[in-house]
Amino acid sequence: MEGTILLGLDDHTEDSIKRLIDFLLEIELDLAEFTVLTPFPHTKAFDELHRQNRILSTNWDDYSADRVVFQPKQMAPERLQAMLDYAWNTFYQDESQNIKMAKLFQQVMRKEMADNTFKPRDRELSRQTFGKGSAER
Repeated sequence: MEGTILLGLDDHTEDSIKRLIDFLLEIELDLAEFTVLTPFPHTKAFDELHRQNRILSTNWDDYSADRVVFQPKQMAPERLQAMLDYAWNTFYQDESQNIKMAKLFQQVMRKEMADNTFKPRDRELSRQTFGKGSAER
């Protein structure tokens, strides 16, 4: 089981984020991807935060879902940025993301083998060309 976790909603506090990470570890979530709320232009989130004067950057290079570009309601932007780092570091402190991903892949393969739904990769596909130029062959 994997999840994408969005941090920085208006009701999020440092404490609530820490409790959320504890919960994810308690339920033994296999993988997690942590992002911060990113109010992309032409979205309701951007319009609302702009109306509230909470947009801190209009450098679109900063709009990468891992940088805080708005003023959170419950904490300083730097604290939310630190909480994003805390989430990643805490969730993956015992095992790296790559190791957790490999374990999840192995679990899926074992389950598929047990219920006879496993299909090995067709290695012949690696020799084929897909996309642009493939019609020329």
